[in-house]
Order: sequence, then structure tokens, then C-alpha cells
Amino acid sequence: MLIVLLILLAITYNRVLANSELNIELELPERAYAGFECNATIRISNPPEGTPIKVLWIRLITPWGTKHHSVNLELSPGTNLTQEITLRIPLEAKTPAYVSIKATIRVYDFERAKQVTFESDSVRILIDRVIPKVSLKVNTSKQNLTPEEPFELLVSYSIVDLPGGESPTLKITINDSLINSLNLSEPSADLYFNLTAPRNEGTYEIRVILYYIVGEESDKSFIYVSRRFGFREKEAWEQILAANQSLEFVMSLYNAAKEQIEVPEEALSLISLAGIRIEQALDAFQEANNSVFSLARDSFNASNAAIKIILTTYQEKLSALISPINATVEKYSKILSKPEMENVTRSLENVVEIREKILDEPENAPILYEEAISDLEKANLTLNRAISRYHTRIRILSFCILTILTISFFLMVYVSRVLYRVLTSS
Repeated sequence: MLIVLLILLAITYNRVLANSELNIELELPERAYAGFECNATIRISNPPEGTPIKVLWIRLITPWGTKHHSVNLELSPGTNLTQEITLRIPLEAKTPAYVSIKATIRVYDFERAKQVTFESDSVRILIDRVIPKVSLKVNTSKQNLTPEEPFELLVSYSIVDLPGGESPTLKITINDSLINSLNLSEPSADLYFNLTAPRNEGTYEIRVILYYIVGEESDKSFIYVSRRFGFREKEAWEQILAANQSLEFVMSLYNAAKEQIEVPEEALSLISLAGIRIEQALDAFQEANNSVFSLARDSFNASNAAIKIILTTYQEKLSALISPINATVEKYSKILSKPEMENVTRSLENVVEIREKILDEPENAPILYEEAISDLEKANLTLNRAISRYHTRIRILSFCILTILTISFFLMVYVSRVLYRVLTSS
């Protein structure tokens, strides 16, 4: 019993001695709000006659528990130490009500080589409750969007009567998936966010949640994502029709041309490509996919390229047929009569004119080619007749000359014999 009494007396003596050596002040605001932070200031003064110490930690003793704060700083005699501790009042704290808070300090006394605990006086503080006035409004620049189309989200908020310096938090979700979160530095503002519509079609809820320490406010808006929004259906169908019309024409032209000329394989490959692209364009149209425009354009261009190849082949074929006839005309121009020369020249000029017209009238290319062939046949017929007549005349002339030579030969023989007889008889 005596030992216990001595221990209690020693502890009491140490605390009294320590209190006489250190001055501890706890400062708190007169009022704090449930759910919010308040700052506690602890000032520790070591008088000149004190001993060197090291402040190990400070604890705030509150009705809701203990707030521990590590320090580990040395304090020489005649010096002061100030520490700020942030304390959050529980949201469920009873309000309005006065509560007592005090600070407990643990130091190490270098001279005594032991730890000593000190306590400050209790400070009463009023715990009150505040209900901020909060407004939140959410709007989107567009509601009907195509997949991955950019749009703008407008968030207008206002918070009035929010105590302390804590920042509210704003979170943005699309169908419960968080896409943005930020701390707000202003009590009210209009915020703009550049967002992109989801890739998949559907209806999406955009929810904005404003957290303001003691509560939250939310607002929502909806966007509707579909490929058909912004899809120029009428224009797309018109382009498909134009591409299909071009494909049908080139197929008809090809079928007619292959009976008249040798069509290059490249033309057939382009026609096949045009058919593939038109089928892909139809599939894209059903899906309201904007790729329909490029696919229809590719089909149209492939058909036109095939048309140009076929028409150019027509022209090259006519040029190849004209060339030998021109050479023949040049060779036999002297034996042609004036009407024959005019007929041949007129036919060749018609063929040249038709050759140039083929590009301007692709729909008439097979007919024009037949007309050109007809004119070439007329020119050939005229030339062949003239050449045949010329060769006939040559043969007749040759026969006449041969006949004359033969008669002359026999006449000379006869005259020679007569002269011989006359000479011999005399």
C-alpha cells in the first residue's frame, strides 16, 4: 500500500512540476459544423528556466474519439512550438451542442531521461449544423448523336452557405461508368466538357453528381446514339442508284463490245469491282453507315473507268483499220478516178468523225462502230474495184503488146522469106 502511494505521489509531482515548466494553449473556433473540418492550434512554450525536451506527439481528446498527431521536434528552453491539427466533426454529431476538447502532449525530458505527459485546459466549442443551398443543372449540346460523335456537356452549379475552405467534388458518369471527376474551386460556375458519344448504339444516361461534404446533389440528361442520326439517307440512296445505273450501262456496253472487238481484261476486272462495291454499299445503307458514300463512289468510278477502256478500245480498233486503207489510197491515188477518190475520202473522213464521236456518245458506241465499219467496207470496195480495174487494164495492155510483138515477129519472118526468094530468083 505504501509503494502504491509513493508511485501516485511521484506521478502527481511530475505532472505538477511539468505544468509549472511548460505552458500549453489550445485554440479552437467558437463554432464548428457537423461534417466539416475545423482547425485546432496548439501552442507549446518552454520557459527559459525549463529543460530541453522533445515533443513526441499531440492528441486531441474529443467526444468522438482521439485525433493523433506526430511531432518529434525538440524544444529548447525559452522557445515556442505551434502545431495546427485539422479535426473533422462527425456528420452524425449531435447539434446544436457544446462539447469540450482538450489536448494531450507527450514529451521526452532529456535531463530526467524519461517521457512525461501534459494536458491542456478543456476548450468548449459549439457544434452546429448547416444545410447549404445547392443547385445543379445538366444539359447537352445534342441529344441525337451518331457513334463516337463529339458533343458538349454543360454543367451549371451553385453552392451557398458552405462553411470552411473545403472544395466540393463533381463526378460525371455515363450509364454508371465514371468518365470525369474534379475538385471545384468556386462556389458556383458554368462548366463545359467536351465528350464523345459511345461507339455502340443505344440510350445513355449522363449523370452529374455534386458532393458537398454533408450531402450530394445530382442531375441527369439522356443522349440517344444511332447511326441513323445525321445519316443522309436520301442522298445515300441517290448515290447508290447512280452507281448501279453506271454498272448496268457498262455491263450492257461490255456485252455488245465483246461481239465486235477484243475487250481488255482490265475492263472486266473493273466491272467486277464495281459490282462488289455496290453490294457493300447496299449493306452499309442498311446499317446507316456513312461508308455507303465512299463505297458507292468507288463503284461509280470503277464503272466509268471500265467504260473509258471499252470506248478507247473501240477508237484504237478503228485507227488500226483506217491506217492500211490510208496507205492503200496513197499507193493507188493515181489510178483512182475523181469520183472514186471523193468517195474513199468521204468514207475515211466519216470514220474519223465517228471515232472521235464515240467518247461523246458512249451509249451509241456499238452502233457508231458498225457505221464506221460500213464506211470502211465502202472505201475498201471502191479501192478494190479501182485496183481490179487497173490490174485488168494492165493485163489487156500486156496481151495487146504481146499480140503485136507476135504478129510483128511472124511478119518479119514472112518478109524475110519473100525477100530471100526474090533475091534467089534473080
